[in-house]
Order: sequence, then C-alpha cells, then structure tokens
Amino acid sequence: MTTERQRAANRRNARRSTGPRSAAERAKVARNALKHGLTLPPPSEDVLRWVRIILGDASATVETLGDGVGSQAVIALARAEARLERAQVAERDAVLALQKYTKTHAEPDPFALDLLDLDDPAVLATYLKSRHVGITKKGIRILISASDNRLPKLRKRLRLMDRYVREAEREKRQAYRAWSEMSA
Repeated sequence: MTTERQRAANRRNARRSTGPRSAAERAKVARNALKHGLTLPPPSEDVLRWVRIILGDASATVETLGDGVGSQAVIALARAEARLERAQVAERDAVLALQKYTKTHAEPDPFALDLLDLDDPAVLATYLKSRHVGITKKGIRILISASDNRLPKLRKRLRLMDRYVREAEREKRQAYRAWSEMSA
C-alpha cells in the first residue's frame, strides 16, 4: 500500500516527466522510431511523376487537376503507385542485404577476400582457419559473436518490407478500381 509521502513523490515526478512541451520538441521526438520511412506519405515529386504517367500528359500538375472526384481518384492512384515503388525498392534492398550476408566463399586465400564482407560468417570463418596473429583471431571471434543475431534481424526486416509491399499493392488495387470507375 502506498503512503501519502510516496503519492506526493509520484505527483512531483509526474510533473517533471510530461514529455516534450513545445511544437519543436514534439516534432523532434515524433521521428524517434523512424527506421525506414515507408509509413510516411510518398514525396510530392514522385506523386507528380505518377500523375503525369497516369494522365499521359507531361505538363500536368496536381494544382491543374482541380478538386473533382475524378481528380482525387487520379491523385490517390498516383500516391499508391509512388508508395508501391518505394516499398519495392526497400524490399529489394532488404533482399540484397540478406543475400550478401548469407553468401558463402570458397576462396582458398583469405587475403583475396573482399574486406567489405567481414560481416559474413563464412568470410570470418575463413580468416579464423588461416594462420593469423592471435590478436587478429581474437578480434575476428568478437566480430563473429557480435554478428550472430544479424541474420534473424535481416530476415525480420525482409518480412516487414514484404508486408509494406503487400499493403501498397492492396492500396494500388483499391485506387485503380476507384479511378477506373471514374474514367468509365
């Protein structure tokens, strides 16, 4: 059971820990958990590019479309296309990172290996099998132990990127249906 003294201390602490107060502080902490940017709206230049592709008009702008229902359908489809494109690029990057990490090397000379591949366990194992100075071997063992959990993280990131691609594809299908109904 809490005493009155503890409750007073809790109230004092709560007054001090209310989080950001100004708009600038709130804007700063709003980006704390941002890792990939796929939940943000697509950049306006990408949306404009897709508007021009959809309409087949190189001089089209979002402002010249107007506020009609058909214009909103075009903009929604352009946003969906831009979001899908961005998600596919992020997914491709995640696949490439996973491929780079999991590739194996059959190189007999460890000095011929690419030093950028030191995060690859196969490369590190090759280095360990070679006759290096003890300090180097110890450093490589530390690198191996530090990167043991990298593969699950890369797989998790790939699953996340796949989810964003599927969401973007679903959004595109819905926007395309709405746009095709307006243009029919």
